Amino acid sequence: MSQYNVVIMTHDIATPLYFCNNCKKVFDSSDSLFLVEDNSTRAFCSDVCIEKFFAPLVEFYEKKVRSLRTIEGVESELCLDYVNKRDKMGQLLVTPDEIYLQENTLKEKIYIFIKKFIDDSSGGSEEVLPIYLIIYSLVFEMSPSFIIMATATSSDKLLQRLKIGRKLEDISDFTAKARSSTTKVMQIDTEVITLLESKRSSLLANLLSRRVATDIAFEKFHEYEKFYQDTLNNPDEIYSFQDKDGGNIFSYIKAHEEKRRSFYYIVLCVKSSLRDSSEEQGIFPVLSFPTTDVALYSYYRSGEKISGGFKN
Repeated sequence: MSQYNVVIMTHDIATPLYFCNNCKKVFDSSDSLFLVEDNSTRAFCSDVCIEKFFAPLVEFYEKKVRSLRTIEGVESELCLDYVNKRDKMGQLLVTPDEIYLQENTLKEKIYIFIKKFIDDSSGGSEEVLPIYLIIYSLVFEMSPSFIIMATATSSDKLLQRLKIGRKLEDISDFTAKARSSTTKVMQIDTEVITLLESKRSSLLANLLSRRVATDIAFEKFHEYEKFYQDTLNNPDEIYSFQDKDGGNIFSYIKAHEEKRRSFYYIVLCVKSSLRDSSEEQGIFPVLSFPTTDVALYSYYRSGEKISGGFKN
């Protein structure tokens, strides 16, 4: 039996063929294939095949970053949580401060996106350090298409080590493309935004105090974001519990499995009134994360079990 998975076709030998670069499945149309790089013929039939094909690159850069962190003495930083902040990642992708290009002799390219943030959550009681959010990514049609590595640091020395390749002097094409593809989101007033940020900080602090060292690392949280929407839309369980301020928190939980590894994805939400409406309320996600820790999973199953889901 052939090691390749060939689709049975009725077309003759002159029919143009296409194949997935990972699983080698053959197609008679490019409609079933995905491209993740500009000026490349490498195509894939699924997200799984994309991840498997580029797994060696992901593993290489993750190991290198861990090694560099050890060298610079910053193995663990609280700012690594920025990798899991969807709003911060969105800002990085839409308005990066710097973009670098690493290109080999085969013209294969990796882009490095960097954005600087200032987090003054200490209220002036501590020295404010800049936080740099960094991703290594493939690019298709001027937009990041597959993130190879994502990290955050306040160490300037580590930042300089992560700036590989050459700096792009003009990044306007990238930012223009990102802005044009950004969808319009529901407007909420300043009071609601303040509430969400406050809740997120409180919930994050609680999560950090309960996490164990053997759980999924913050640096890998972005790899699990693909389970975010499914967890919200089709949760296995929804619980309502009160936080330390007496506010209601809704915990959406769903069990997943990937690469024969089981884990839970949890999305914590709050309910608040929408703009110009004192009666209509919406559910707003404020914190999401994966976990393999059964104790942490059990903690977020506390409170009242809700039957059915909420509609956003």
